[in-house]
Amino acid sequence: MIFADICGVLAGYSKNEIKKAGGNPLSPDFSTPAGRTFLYSDVSHLAMAVATMYEKAVSPVTVLSDDTNTMYIGFDRCSHSCQSTSFFSCSFDDPRCFVSYTPKIMLIADPEKLTVEIICFSPDINGVFRSFREQKQHQTGSTQAGTGILPDITGLEESIRLKISDLLKSTKAHLVPCYQEFQRQVETITGEIDDSRTNVKKAVLTREAVFNFSGESLDLKQLLMTRILERLTCSQVESHFYGELSVTHEPTGKEQSAAERQEAGELFLSYTPEKLFRISGMHIKCDSLAGSISTEERQNLLKDNKNLKENAIVENYLYDRLQRICSKVQVSDPKLKDLSYISHILVELTGELKEECTLDGITDLLHPTPATLGFPRSDARDLLKRIGCHSHGRFASIGGIRHGKDALALVLLRSADITAHTLKLYGGAGIMAESTPESEWNETALKMTAVLRQLTRDDSVTGEIFKGLVRR
Repeated sequence: MIFADICGVLAGYSKNEIKKAGGNPLSPDFSTPAGRTFLYSDVSHLAMAVATMYEKAVSPVTVLSDDTNTMYIGFDRCSHSCQSTSFFSCSFDDPRCFVSYTPKIMLIADPEKLTVEIICFSPDINGVFRSFREQKQHQTGSTQAGTGILPDITGLEESIRLKISDLLKSTKAHLVPCYQEFQRQVETITGEIDDSRTNVKKAVLTREAVFNFSGESLDLKQLLMTRILERLTCSQVESHFYGELSVTHEPTGKEQSAAERQEAGELFLSYTPEKLFRISGMHIKCDSLAGSISTEERQNLLKDNKNLKENAIVENYLYDRLQRICSKVQVSDPKLKDLSYISHILVELTGELKEECTLDGITDLLHPTPATLGFPRSDARDLLKRIGCHSHGRFASIGGIRHGKDALALVLLRSADITAHTLKLYGGAGIMAESTPESEWNETALKMTAVLRQLTRDDSVTGEIFKGLVRR
């Protein structure tokens, strides 16, 4: 397979090519990445071009979409790292592990500008995709006036939605921990906070709901495709989006059966409202996002002492850390960040970096914040271990993208781990001295329900589907 074949697919749906840049994909050293940019007549054609590329992939896929809806999709991983472009991640558990890698192929889709940029970072792209040659004969006539595009997207979305809904109706959630254990943990933490002999001011509890499916399995690749298409064609979004699809087979470039696709690997999804940092040149911006309440009670949030104190802990922590690497740090007034299902207190911190900093250095300095772990960091971690809190996969870890002089690091909240036969949903709550087990139990249920709504695309879904998840 050659780079020209891949570009031919994007060109087939495009209005015209507007930019060509970079090196030769056939060059052995491949010192300069090859890139081309295509302009589309509407979002439907852009989405179909991206969907065709994605459908042909037989390699691991990483997707990140920011709150402006610009989407980065990386296919496979290079053996080398390109200094200007890379995905990166950092675990939540201690010791933290920072990983950075450059994809072999990356798409940058911008629904607002109606452009898709493709960049090739490796001379060896065999095994990343199945052959595109047969695709060319099907493109003629399928891109006229958008026919054959949105109906296919809608049909795929509906098929996946119904399958997930049916699977959830036929199984019961296993709650980890159960309410009685969660109650014990909350009461232990509040007792520690009230004890003048300890330093703990806050600790974050995380719990999960696990669904185990029998019989028909989920097609993880198609599930991620529906999330990508939904995101590209949605005019308004309220969160960032991150997805990572792993595969358990060696990429061969050959066609996979539906059964093989369904059994291949794991899918991690996050609809997070929080970024750890965004860097533009030497400018850095961080979110202090802590303190939550249901949307029905939002008018009381900025007057609530417990939630204001919780956010202030995060704000002060970030301010202290940013002071070490920035010449000046500015802090906004608290404001509401309203989502469709919950409202948060948001304080934004901005600064100018004193000098060039590495992404792993900044990430290690800031992560995890008191918003996801507690404060002080070491005391909160020791307390959580002592009361039996265990690791929850990728939840609250970091996923990010660096491209050129810009970088974005997301805190992966509102997330799910999915395999062909299991679904795990995660929810976290910051425990303060004023916290009660029932209110924190309901808050985590609210957050997990939001993820479930994203998967089912059904706003009527409530915490009741978890059969006891929401305690009245």
